[in-house]
Amino acid sequence: MKKISMLILALLMAMSCFAACSDAKPTPEKPSETTTAENEDDDSGTNYLAMLPQENLDRDFVLLCSDTKKDQYVSDEDIESGDVVSNAVFTRNARVEAYKGVRIIFNTQDDRWASGEIPYMTYIRANKMSGDHAYNAITLEQTYASRVAQEGNLYDLNSIESFEYDQPWWHASFSENNTVYGKLYMLAGDISHKVLGTAWTVLYNKTVARTVGLDNFYDLVTNQQWTFENMMVAAKAVATENGDDSVYGLGLNRHALRLSALSFAISVCGRTDDGGYELTMMSNRTEQVYGSLYTAIHRSNNAVFGDAQSDGQAQRVLIPMFTSNKMLFLMFSLEFLPDFKEVMSATTDFGILPYPKYDENQENYRTAIGNTGVYCGIPDDETDPDFSANMLNALGAAGKTYVYSAYYETTLKKGTAPDPESLEMLNIIRDSMYFDFAVVHAAALDNVYSKWGDSLLPAEGPAREAF
Repeated sequence: MKKISMLILALLMAMSCFAACSDAKPTPEKPSETTTAENEDDDSGTNYLAMLPQENLDRDFVLLCSDTKKDQYVSDEDIESGDVVSNAVFTRNARVEAYKGVRIIFNTQDDRWASGEIPYMTYIRANKMSGDHAYNAITLEQTYASRVAQEGNLYDLNSIESFEYDQPWWHASFSENNTVYGKLYMLAGDISHKVLGTAWTVLYNKTVARTVGLDNFYDLVTNQQWTFENMMVAAKAVATENGDDSVYGLGLNRHALRLSALSFAISVCGRTDDGGYELTMMSNRTEQVYGSLYTAIHRSNNAVFGDAQSDGQAQRVLIPMFTSNKMLFLMFSLEFLPDFKEVMSATTDFGILPYPKYDENQENYRTAIGNTGVYCGIPDDETDPDFSANMLNALGAAGKTYVYSAYYETTLKKGTAPDPESLEMLNIIRDSMYFDFAVVHAAALDNVYSKWGDSLLPAEGPAREAF
């Protein structure tokens, strides 16, 4: 396929640039550290902060975070305020300060990346050049995180022997998939409770499904049979052409397409024997998946697409169709669902599903995280990286103890799940979050996932007609 070949060529050029900016000399992998604490769920009542040593460090810890994402870290609310999650953030910070004997200071900066040059990155570069050491640790939005690492602004976490990043408050697939030549520059975990909030899911309209006798989607997921093929069989079964009253099987937008390669386990980059990565995207499976997606969008009468030029497509085009029972499946990000659950629940019966596997040969479901997911790291010129690692661990552990459970139980479960079965689907979505190397480093790899999805877009703009 010509489009795939062009995509591969662009990625090869980006990989060469990324490799040139990395230290080609491998460093030994950090030995696996063990802990006697059990890895229990965050809602089990476990105090994860107590797994770390209590100290009286008597010093400041400054965390650089973005102004638009600061609610994940900063809360000026007192403990009696009505916002459960904000209270939990406040409690997390206070408990860490008391447990470690520190004063946490948040340095918030503008990170409006859509306006061109990102002020947040400009600030990081300026601080490194000036040697001001204005912060001990950094939080990073996925959109630009890999650029910060590529420019040499982050410390190798693997070289900090005291940093136990294999703890239950860090996402294991992140460190497993993003260690390059033995070096690890970023982490994702419960220090940022909204990482899960950016997960991509599938909403399904039960009212539309019942018109053709379909009601077994939850069972398909549980039995590991929720696949793209079964999804499209259902989509085709409900699709009808009747002018403004047409019913579509599948509603999606550009972001849903961009992340489909991850959910369908396309191996964009594979690990080499010396610990690096190489291009592995060109394969029979890649062409098969691409062809299936292309056919579903362009050569059937069951798909509808939102406005390709705007981030508001789901709200303006797709949600009204879904709530008026003109759509079976809607690819959707969890972060927006609380804003629309009330209107959805008032007009139609719906449920939540994880992204399907491509086929039953795919071992596991893979939940993709949107590009507003937040990671963390340590500046490469930090004079006391052990202290910074200590504090990131403490904030992550306390985040899992206090914030994650509050966010999951209130904002997600109560704010999104429309039925008891959807609660179990949320558990599956949470447990299947996957941090692929090519997604995490998308900005440094010429945004290959975006190119994959955008190459599948309709040639013209807003589209409500079937393709």
